[in-house]
Amino acid sequence: MNACHKLLEQAEVLKKGINGWNGVSDDGSSTGEVVTNRTNLQDVYRKLLITNLEFALDKKTEQDLWNFVFKNHITALQQKLKDKSNAHRTEAQSQLSSFLDSASGFYHQLLHDLCCAFHVNIPCRVRSSKLLLLKDTSLKHGSITHQPERPSCQYMCQHCLVHLGDIARYRNQSGQAESYYRHAAQLVPSNGQPYNQLAILASASGDVLSTAFYYCRSLAVKCPFPGSGTNLRRQLSKILGGDEPRHAKISTSELIKFLLKFHACIYLHKNESELSVMVDRLSGYLHAHLRAGSLSRQQISHMIFLNLFSLHHLSPDGVDGSFVR
Repeated sequence: MNACHKLLEQAEVLKKGINGWNGVSDDGSSTGEVVTNRTNLQDVYRKLLITNLEFALDKKTEQDLWNFVFKNHITALQQKLKDKSNAHRTEAQSQLSSFLDSASGFYHQLLHDLCCAFHVNIPCRVRSSKLLLLKDTSLKHGSITHQPERPSCQYMCQHCLVHLGDIARYRNQSGQAESYYRHAAQLVPSNGQPYNQLAILASASGDVLSTAFYYCRSLAVKCPFPGSGTNLRRQLSKILGGDEPRHAKISTSELIKFLLKFHACIYLHKNESELSVMVDRLSGYLHAHLRAGSLSRQQISHMIFLNLFSLHHLSPDGVDGSFVR
């Protein structure tokens, strides 16, 4: 049995130890054994990713690393904070903040190690110097048993950027989260996950147009994010039940909601007999707002994209390869 399989076996044992634990206490603390298992699992997965990235990705190590070491514990701590009957919410908040700091530090260092080990240059890494990243002197070329393909290296670096964005979002640092997600999207534009995360950010800020745009953008790529279709349907279903404009002149907000309702009818195959009337009304509203200059360039570009997305959704082959980037 080679070293990678041994590391994978170690990881499975550690995962069972973490899964066998019933959860965090009211103050967010964990038992010493669970903390040790989580730390050891983190180290094993990091070593596996650096040693043989192709093998690790084939075993979905990067997903298990995020879920078992970080995401599950973050979710458990967030639930303690939401429990208003919990008398130890202040302590739980402190535990969450500390754990998010640790998670951020880990993914910054992992991204740095990946870039050094596999000679990947990404724009945001230049800015990482401001975060006081130091070269990992323990990382040696001899520790790499298999040189991965470049797309695998880029995917893994993108994975780190996405989760750095997630961690920033959990800290309510929306601007920083958006920056990480955009860097991730630029690194591998054909992967839909960063766009899905940008949609989540937009949804939290109440920007319904950008939310729909990014969910559609997440689907209109070579590798769509699996949850984006469900997320888009959920958003459009809510919009579908909204009221339509009753006046000749409507606000920008009303225009956006009516536009999204039109696309909801197309995407969800609802009220299709009303589409022709909606097109006429929508055309009039759009012309009025374009003449008035009340729409931003971003809003116009998002609207154009949604129109193109719906056209391809209506095509016999759906959103095919001629549309995706």
